[in-house]
Amino acid sequence: MSLQSDVNIGIIDTSTSMILLPESVYDLFTYNVNETIFDCSGAYCYSPKNCSYAVNDTSNFTVYFDGEAYTIPPSGYLMDYYNGQEGCSMLISSLSDSYGMYVLGDTFMRNFYVEFDYKNL
Repeated sequence: MSLQSDVNIGIIDTSTSMILLPESVYDLFTYNVNETIFDCSGAYCYSPKNCSYAVNDTSNFTVYFDGEAYTIPPSGYLMDYYNGQEGCSMLISSLSDSYGMYVLGDTFMRNFYVEFDYKNL
């Protein structure tokens, strides 16, 4: 899944565990989620079934930096949980549009080799 947005600022943040999308983009994202598997009515999408069931019916997630595509397969942004019951969470949520940016946390970084260049900040 690839979403277009007027927001063109993003940060990579090691203290954020999820990928945070501006609310308007997140609304588009959840509109395209298979609602027979996931419930996206809360802060993030979840399914009462484990991720091995959901992974085949969920799209790739693509982010663009300077025209370069970074694609994350569903296995890279879905997480099984066992908090007294089995389920699957999407590690993508929303951030108020007023922030005007994307926040790419650990969910993004665990899928790519990330290098921080402190000399050229």
